[in-house]
Amino acid sequence: MAGADWLKAQTSVSQTTACEYMRVARLAELTDLRKFDGGVRAFLEAHASRRMPTPPETPKSAFDRADAEHAKKLQAMAERGGSENERSVAKRKLEAFAERFGMTGEQGFATCPLTTL
Repeated sequence: MAGADWLKAQTSVSQTTACEYMRVARLAELTDLRKFDGGVRAFLEAHASRRMPTPPETPKSAFDRADAEHAKKLQAMAERGGSENERSVAKRKLEAFAERFGMTGEQGFATCPLTTL
């Protein structure tokens, strides 16, 4: 039986309320619940920490020598990797690496003057 189905069959609370109760139970290990008399939501507001969103990755502005060396290694592995899996992983990494600079993998590698190391 799935969690939501079990919850509906066994209790009369909503899934949101059940989640709040579970959060209180986890936080109960850190504080004495008998000292708090403000309700579940008030307790969570007072004691729970909010999840911080991860900051977006800022794109690099310039393709430097270290980036060129890294791209060259990925390109070599994409072309001459030991197995098909290694080649496909290297190609995906090269594409993701080039996207940070606003290019495709092949375009970024071909147009960078530092790739002739």
